[in-house]
Amino acid sequence: MCLTLNNYSKIVIAEEDIICYKVLRVFSTGGIEAPFRKFQYEVGETYHTDKRLKKIWDHANGVYVIKKGFHSFPHHIDAVSFNKRILPYTLNSKVYKCIIPKGTRMILGHFYGMPSIVSETIKIIERV
Repeated sequence: MCLTLNNYSKIVIAEEDIICYKVLRVFSTGGIEAPFRKFQYEVGETYHTDKRLKKIWDHANGVYVIKKGFHSFPHHIDAVSFNKRILPYTLNSKVYKCIIPKGTRMILGHFYGMPSIVSETIKIIERV
């Protein structure tokens, strides 16, 4: 995933725990992973990126983007829409409720035209 930023998008610190939603691929073995980067997750675990959030200028499209970090949707409806509209049905992907913990660096932007977040830390809570 690549988060597209608006001119006013800024990296901020979460002042409280933030509920968000990720779309993850579900395997018959029970494992879950991100559909693009193939990063494997476990429910109940908290993950920290080893990269600091950094705005990158995308010359081809004339916008700033964020490529590294944990991508999520702030609204459940957008995660459901993304899962139905964008991902192939063969992926067996599902929506998971997550938390961006208080104190985490994050930034808001858009992905496929929907509001999205990239954060340096995320906790997978449950399938919804």
